[in-house]
Amino acid sequence: MKKSRLLLLMLPVLSCFSSSCSSKDEPVPFTPLNDNYRNFYHIFVSSFADSNGDGIGDLNGITENLDKLRKLGDPHGKNSLGISGIFLSPIHPSPTYHKYDITDFFGIDPQFGTMDDFKKFIEEAHKRDIKVILDGVFNHIAVGHPLFIQTINGLEQNIEVCKFYTTSTDPKGEGYLTDACYAKVPNARRFRFKRSDVKFPDGYSNRTQTAGLSKTLSETYKLTYEGFAAGMVDLDLDNEENRKLISDYIKEWTKLGVDGFRLDAVKSYYGEEVIKETKNFEIINFISQEAKKVNPDAYIVAEGPWNTSAMTYQSNTEIDSYFNFGSSRQGFNNSELHLSMYGYDAVNANLVYSWISGLEGKYKRPNGTDAINANFMSNHDIGRIPDLFVRTRDGVTGIDLDQMKLFYAIQNLVSGNFFYYYGDEIGMVGQVQNNDIVARAAYLWTKGDSKYKVSPKLEGEDGRTLEYFQPLDVQQKKSDSLYNYVRHINKVKDYYPSIARSNSERVENSDNKILIINKTYKDEKIKIVINLSNDQKVIDMDGTLLDSLEVGKGSAKLAGGKLTLNKYSIAILDRGGN
Repeated sequence: MKKSRLLLLMLPVLSCFSSSCSSKDEPVPFTPLNDNYRNFYHIFVSSFADSNGDGIGDLNGITENLDKLRKLGDPHGKNSLGISGIFLSPIHPSPTYHKYDITDFFGIDPQFGTMDDFKKFIEEAHKRDIKVILDGVFNHIAVGHPLFIQTINGLEQNIEVCKFYTTSTDPKGEGYLTDACYAKVPNARRFRFKRSDVKFPDGYSNRTQTAGLSKTLSETYKLTYEGFAAGMVDLDLDNEENRKLISDYIKEWTKLGVDGFRLDAVKSYYGEEVIKETKNFEIINFISQEAKKVNPDAYIVAEGPWNTSAMTYQSNTEIDSYFNFGSSRQGFNNSELHLSMYGYDAVNANLVYSWISGLEGKYKRPNGTDAINANFMSNHDIGRIPDLFVRTRDGVTGIDLDQMKLFYAIQNLVSGNFFYYYGDEIGMVGQVQNNDIVARAAYLWTKGDSKYKVSPKLEGEDGRTLEYFQPLDVQQKKSDSLYNYVRHINKVKDYYPSIARSNSERVENSDNKILIINKTYKDEKIKIVINLSNDQKVIDMDGTLLDSLEVGKGSAKLAGGKLTLNKYSIAILDRGGN
């Protein structure tokens, strides 16, 4: 049966997609597409759900709440967010709460549970058609990693050989460990050591660290190593043993059911500045090739670069996606679209289409296939989106929730994947200034204590969000809440694959407060009509109304060739053969 006919058969039920519909509506059967276009949910594990009462989020806490993310047997049923992918922050043993300084790539941090807990999580996620990707931290390890400790002990034990810093075979030249030292301590080649008083070669720079070194090494013999941050030591990714570590990691976790990886800080794979980015491209392609060997459908998305040079990376590497920081809080903050939202009359179709089409720029991978856009609003580093919607209207200052909902919807009309950061769906607030922890607050299940509530990392965490929004349990009961609006977005995207899988084609019209775009994927042809006005609009329109996204109660209506759109309403229509 063709998709377009199937949609028409569903019309009597689909008219109740809006958040104002009764919770007693029967679930509508559908078959989600099994590909890498997904609505991902990024979970900072220690902050999400605590299953054992120790105040730290864990894997069992996520597993026990999977039905809230995508309900088994009814993915868009009551209190199901309807996501289809999960991206986990690092889960491996580490001395810090954030776990980006790993001490064992093949274990589970005891704070998060056991390997059996992880296997159960994967099993239950897959039952719900949720793909899982892990945070692949391949460019550095903790100074407490056994490999680094053994290396430092070896340097100490062979100090008479390793205190000299000249080598004839290393092109970096003077200031680096000698071949004689490497012969005594072979693992030293897996890192990048140098004297503190020797400059980096031209065209290259990086941060250097001394944490984990004795005073003898760091002060007497001026030893340093390249390191991402204090307590993190960079791996030399040219080293074959380090490449084998990456390959073994990918194989092991893929066998355990992981569906892909997010590559951490790829622009820092070879220092903070490298003129020849081809080295970065080569190692990224190596990672992609290793992943595809064990799972041809593995999804690989990279963090960074944080600007337009991501296009250069995408066109020179084989991975599926790069996070589009232009779509995020960071990019939106100073955009013309954001500035226009301060005044109702300033938002117009030209601005919104420019935003959407800009994010949908088609990027080709070296193999000729299209890259998958990876858009997001918030994350653990740049903070959360809500404060950008604080408005003063008629002398009252608060969140303009209707505009915020509209922006969420616009972001999800962009082709590709969308990554929610845990708590985006309830409006969690966390503006990063001098402390990333602000953006890593405990998930707000309820206003007070609850079974899964994680201990706060900072004073006043809940208060920042509760000034403008309600916790999950309250929003679940309110049909016009942000939470239920996000549920509706995810449902629409599941039912209409062309939204995520095709770029937007603008349909010209005379009203610059109405944006009309077409989307086409295989047999599915839909039209999306967006009312950017604060007032109701009535426009001439053909087609069949399938659904609408509403910032308030009610729904769009199509009768007699006239489409009625409420404030900020978004209608989805079947345009048939047009």
